[in-house]
Amino acid sequence: MKFKHKFYFLAFVAGFTMLAGVSSCKKDKTPPLITIMQPTDTTVVTIPDSIHIDVSLAEEDGMHEMSIFLIDDSGDTAFVQYPYVHNLLTARYVGNYFPPVAGIYTLYVTASNHSANSTVASRSVTVH
Repeated sequence: MKFKHKFYFLAFVAGFTMLAGVSSCKKDKTPPLITIMQPTDTTVVTIPDSIHIDVSLAEEDGMHEMSIFLIDDSGDTAFVQYPYVHNLLTARYVGNYFPPVAGIYTLYVTASNHSANSTVASRSVTVH
C-alpha cells in the first residue's frame, strides 16, 4: 500500500509542478509599441535644414533592442542608430540628420522584446 500512496503523491507533485510552470510562464504575444512623433507624414525639409527624428517605445515586459534607419531613395543607408533599450519599459530617441542631397528619405524604426515579438514603423520625408 505504501508504494501506491507514494506513486499518487509523486504524480500529484509532478502534475502541480507542470501546471505551475505553464501558468507562470505566460508568453508575451504583444510587440513593442513604436510612436514616431517626428517626422510627420507631411514633413518637407529644405537643404541645409535637418530631418528631426523623435521616436518613443513602450513595452510592458521590457524591450530587447531597437534600431533606427534612414534610407535614401537609392536604397542606401543614410543614417543608423541602435539606442540601448535593453529591459526598459519605455524609451525615447531624439536626434537630427542633415541630408546632403535632395530626395525621398524613409525612416524605419524597429523594436523587439524578449519574447521575440517585433514591430516596424516607418515615415517618409521629402528633401528639397
